Amino acid sequence: MPVTQAYFDLIDAFGEPGCAVCRLALRDVQRYLEALLYEYTTDYDVYQAFRRSRGLCNTHTAQFIRFTGSAPGMSVLAHGALSEILQQLEPPSLLKSGGRAGLRRLLAPGDSASAALAQRLAPRAGCPACATLHDAEQRYTIILHDHPEDTRLLAAYRASDGLCVPHLRRLLRQEPAAPHLAVLVATQQDIWQRLRAELEAFLHKDGSQSAQAGSESDSRLRALLLLAGQPGILEALEPWQP
Repeated sequence: MPVTQAYFDLIDAFGEPGCAVCRLALRDVQRYLEALLYEYTTDYDVYQAFRRSRGLCNTHTAQFIRFTGSAPGMSVLAHGALSEILQQLEPPSLLKSGGRAGLRRLLAPGDSASAALAQRLAPRAGCPACATLHDAEQRYTIILHDHPEDTRLLAAYRASDGLCVPHLRRLLRQEPAAPHLAVLVATQQDIWQRLRAELEAFLHKDGSQSAQAGSESDSRLRALLLLAGQPGILEALEPWQP
């Protein structure tokens, strides 16, 4: 398979702490939000897409508003999304039916029209930052899927903290061929067994003066993040079934 820049990015990310796919996907979302704010606020299609999605989801809005020195661009986008919401609250048919009095009638308890109005306020497109996140997750996990005999990539994977559970699941859904699947699973097992051994070492030392020393001192934090993914990873999985 041909290699892309994403291939080299993944190898580099394997040399950093934590799940490499989390690291790269979150980086790509950060870059998207920066571009949205500083490059695309005057792009008509981007502006209209922001209106249709009613802005960003809760998680990515929290990330977006942390940018500083960007009030004009952020105001343009917020103005468009809020205008879209107001447009849905005052459609022509509602104005003809009596303005605010019509709105009060529309929202009367038990009136099915209130459910219709709630539906009008729902986004007409998904959060664009979420779409960027999920595209990135797919892009980086498919590299592991598509290079079953790449010794450089597999060596970097073996020496890393491995993948978090959400991204291992995403990789497995891509259905690697059986021999490659065995290598990927065995590699991940080895990585997680090493981490479990660090947890056990920490538990053994708990209460002693050396409990906060050594690589195992933060093993519980690394384990929890590998179970759930880094903050900002939004796993879209099937509902839990008992």
